[in-house]
Amino acid sequence: MWQTPYVDQCINNTMNCGKAGRCVRLNNIEKCWCNAGFTGKECEEKVDLCDENNMCNYADRCTTVHEETHSYMQCKCNDWETGKYCAQRKSFCSIKGPCLSRGVCGLLDDDSYACHCNQGYHGKFCEIERIHACDNDSTCGEYGKCIRLGNDFLCQCNFGFTGKYCETKLNSCEFKPCGSNGKCNRKDDGYECICDPGYTGYFCEKLIDMCYTLNPCRRGRCVSMINGFKCICPEGYMGMACEQKYESCNSDLCHNGGTCYMVEDELRCHCLPGFKGANCARKNDICKRHKNICGSNGKCIYDEANGQIKCSCNIGYDGKYCEKKVSSCHNGNPCRYGNCTVGEDSFSCQCLPEATGELCAIGKPATDDFDTGTFDDEDILDDEVDDRIKNGNKYFALLAIAYGMAIMGWIVAIVMMVLYYKNKK
Repeated sequence: MWQTPYVDQCINNTMNCGKAGRCVRLNNIEKCWCNAGFTGKECEEKVDLCDENNMCNYADRCTTVHEETHSYMQCKCNDWETGKYCAQRKSFCSIKGPCLSRGVCGLLDDDSYACHCNQGYHGKFCEIERIHACDNDSTCGEYGKCIRLGNDFLCQCNFGFTGKYCETKLNSCEFKPCGSNGKCNRKDDGYECICDPGYTGYFCEKLIDMCYTLNPCRRGRCVSMINGFKCICPEGYMGMACEQKYESCNSDLCHNGGTCYMVEDELRCHCLPGFKGANCARKNDICKRHKNICGSNGKCIYDEANGQIKCSCNIGYDGKYCEKKVSSCHNGNPCRYGNCTVGEDSFSCQCLPEATGELCAIGKPATDDFDTGTFDDEDILDDEVDDRIKNGNKYFALLAIAYGMAIMGWIVAIVMMVLYYKNKK
């Protein structure tokens, strides 16, 4: 009997096992051997590996992943396990967030752990938030700023306040709290800053924009400056606030002999000495602006006619600014009520009765006939006549005495001679 020749389907590739299987011959029977995750006559059916053989151990979730030629299990481990099949146990510090991201986990000898908490937290897991003083906005009050110093704090006080919580207001002007823009006024409960024009604020620290608040330039453009403002006037107007209208330099705008001139369409006045201001209307008394120009030894005198000043020096001083002390009796007698005597490097005054002081200027003698600087010829002549009369009187007195003594001598001689001749007889 004739039989059909045997054909090996695996060798001839006549059996279809798909991409997930391969053909094998077992007991003279060919069949498909499927890869993990596949089954069926031609390995066309997918199998959930997690249901058949879950190898994920302590995993939270097992997932079968099917590829074209094979399948595999994917394990998602819990916080305490690790590895492909979650078979390896984690250390405590490997666990995600045991210290809640508020500290550093440290392993101990017994494989346990301890949390070293960040600043502001405490507890086994750093789960308790520590309340810091600076977390309270009112700790340093309205006049201070809270600075963290670890678990402690420091209040950084605003200028003019002190104390642990910046609660004490300094009541002294010694620290110059008003700066250079104001004057400090001491009060019972502290101090007060009286601000200069153009400044405001508790410490006069804010500059006032006077152009914005006052709008002082009526017809011009206002420019803010540190100490006030300046008005840029349009053509035809002048003055501090552009309040004066003019037509040309022929107008009588410059008073007291001032000269009108134009600068970039702006009218200005060139004032004569002794006057100032936009219209030369104000007197410029230099002595008021330079009170000490003559020092303490003279007085400033202003000449309105030429706008110049000169120093009227006190007795005993000379120089343009009375800076030189008179050291001789020349050029007039510096001794007001006395006689001047010249020394080696200076002079001295011999005061009349009732006059005192270095220059005999204090008090006044009973008679004011004494001349402090000059003597005229008539006075000199009278003095000479008086001296001659006095000397003549002395001469005649001496002559009379001489004659008297001579006469007495003759008388004595005659008496002696008479007595001599009588005794001889």
